[in-house]
Amino acid sequence: MEGKPEAKRMLSAIVLGWAVEVPPGKTVGGSFKSTPLCTRAGETGCVITYMSFRASSPPPDPSFLGRAAMQGMTAACTNPAALGGGRAKLDSYWFAMRPADPGSTPIVWSSQGAPATPFVRTEGLATGECVHSGSAGYLAIDVDADPVDARTDTIPGDVYIGGQVAKSWGMHLADMNVAQGDLIRLVEAQAAAFSASATPATHSKAKPPKAHRR
Repeated sequence: MEGKPEAKRMLSAIVLGWAVEVPPGKTVGGSFKSTPLCTRAGETGCVITYMSFRASSPPPDPSFLGRAAMQGMTAACTNPAALGGGRAKLDSYWFAMRPADPGSTPIVWSSQGAPATPFVRTEGLATGECVHSGSAGYLAIDVDADPVDARTDTIPGDVYIGGQVAKSWGMHLADMNVAQGDLIRLVEAQAAAFSASATPATHSKAKPPKAHRR
């Protein structure tokens, strides 16, 4: 769609869980030749992308996810809670009824009992920050665990293969969930900005015909 008229109508491309590659320190080039990464709220026609990994378990080398494949490129990362960069608390939505994977420990969402709904929102429990190192680029996820808080001190997202965590997959199963609230707000801001920039067609007022004297 790049370079075509349809591209002007795009709010954004949200590409999560797969590498969008860019030159280190750049916002365009690589996977997309003219479509830049989003760097501020309300920006349209740009790309939102990241692959989430636990901060304590960055992408190994080599890694299935979290790294660029092309020489001289890095995997792009746009933190949906801080497009301009930096560390920020995330607004997460989780499917609490998902069964535990073989080899994993079931999540106890609250010490006060099981959730009353299939989905659970945890504001500020997880924190994200884009990290780059060579070909690696990922959203590093920390959990702000509080033993006094009734909320869970752990979050899901790891991929288990043969009963073991597949570290090269990162938190692939939680790429959307871990920042879903932030993504929704980003799209809302983009939609508002797009609507505000749309110029309505102007119609010139027709002048009344001149009177003819007889």
